[in-house]
Amino acid sequence: MLHRRFVIASFLGLWVTPTFAAEPPERVTALLKQLALPPLPGHRKTSERELTEDDLLKMGKVLENYPDDEPTLDTLSELPERFAKKYPFRAAVAEAYVVLRVLKPTRSNEMSAPVTDQRKKQITDREQRVITDIQSDLEEIREKLESFTKKRDAEKSKLWQVHYDFVSAQAQLRLVAIFEYNLALGAVKTDKLPEINPAKENGWRLAAIEKLDSPRDLREMAAAAKMTFAKVVTDHPGTPWAMAAKLAEDELIGLEWRPAKLGE
Repeated sequence: MLHRRFVIASFLGLWVTPTFAAEPPERVTALLKQLALPPLPGHRKTSERELTEDDLLKMGKVLENYPDDEPTLDTLSELPERFAKKYPFRAAVAEAYVVLRVLKPTRSNEMSAPVTDQRKKQITDREQRVITDIQSDLEEIREKLESFTKKRDAEKSKLWQVHYDFVSAQAQLRLVAIFEYNLALGAVKTDKLPEINPAKENGWRLAAIEKLDSPRDLREMAAAAKMTFAKVVTDHPGTPWAMAAKLAEDELIGLEWRPAKLGE
């Protein structure tokens, strides 16, 4: 029997590479792709994991308890404004997924020494300008989703409830993560990088850490997002949302520059 390799990039950059003897359950693979969002500046604590054919078959069975109906997430994602009046809650969730998929800042995970005034200007004019726009878009989406909290509780579909919980937590986590990344770039501009040993190091590399430097309200937002992810894992075991939420729950979004030998 022919085998093929099916590759899914997870929402935080993890490559899931199961091998199948047959086509995997179509709905499971479609949902995994829907939950795949661009990677954050940091990285997660959990190591790479692999899904087996049996894993996906089990997920497909569990998803029988999450019936879908028209308009589906795919349909709503194409033209959310078209359905905003009749399905305001679901359209808002679909729009959030669409926005989160396109918000991908250019990441400077490495910084060569010395940091020149020209490089600092590039950070201001290029990277931080994009970051400001992304922060604005994320805050708008977060606030819009928050305004639908009561409609979430009134929603009868378990599928759309978990979609809402997952994407809302993602919006919160990503808002804090991009703020942390902006702070890291600010440290470069204000010469707050750690000392390097020129004999061993020629620059700095960003490392993901537990500690957050963001203001208290953003730290609390990150904690709330992690709590929501934990609830998704508990309330929806064996589902793609639980798998994606567990990875997000383990994500490290704090950042710090560390001396490094670049080019290796």
